[in-house]
Amino acid sequence: MSSIRTQRIAKLIKEELSQIFMLKVEGEVGDLITITSVKVTTDLKIARVYFSIFDKEGREETLARINNNKKKIRYELAQRVRNLR
Repeated sequence: MSSIRTQRIAKLIKEELSQIFMLKVEGEVGDLITITSVKVTTDLKIARVYFSIFDKEGREETLARINNNKKKIRYELAQRVRNLR
């Protein structure tokens, strides 16, 4: 069972990642990506992000591009979340 705090943080991560994919990473990834849900552990150390990719033919390529930009996405998310304190 998740607490209100973990639910709020999951919602924040979902919103911020949506903005990151829409504004910053879209040009590099190139496909429409939807963040479907975020699950955060109770100790807030791990967050699992679930997303869907609209383009069925290019899913593997898009996933590879997301994995290549993983560090940039994490950094941008950390900057945004840190600034909201």
